[in-house]
Amino acid sequence: MSINNEEVELFTVYPNPTKEIININSEYSQRYTIIVYDIFGKVLIQEEKTTNKTKLDLSNLINGVYLVSFQDGLKRYSVKIIKQ
Repeated sequence: MSINNEEVELFTVYPNPTKEIININSEYSQRYTIIVYDIFGKVLIQEEKTTNKTKLDLSNLINGVYLVSFQDGLKRYSVKIIKQ
């Protein structure tokens, strides 16, 4: 899974690091899927979204590093987040 830094700007994820909730702002207006992976590549959260602003609750995850992936069909954009 690669991180495409040029296109990840379509999505803003904050705060990073976070304690419970991450806010996701998107310049994307179509349906997309948010997937949260642990460091082993296991899917922990998967949600379909159609809104430009959303919140994702990570309170049930242990502290650590996660990969948040935004997928639309064949395109995938990813960003690392830290949960404290």
